[in-house]
Amino acid sequence: MNKKVKAKLFLFFATLGVYALFIAIWQGLELYYYGEVQPSIVDSIIGVFIFYSFYLNVKHWLIRLWTND
Repeated sequence: MNKKVKAKLFLFFATLGVYALFIAIWQGLELYYYGEVQPSIVDSIIGVFIFYSFYLNVKHWLIRLWTND
């Protein structure tokens, strides 16, 4: 596996970790305020855009981090 593929996999899994943390916080807030996790189609649609935003931000952060070495 070459460096480019490893970097893309690392980027994807780093983004997935940030997104999982975000989802855990979101569901925790739903539990606190509503007493249950309420799945909705709107949350799913917004989640796609938030994941893409996290992807771009993590990518930008990693590029800055790796090029400053």
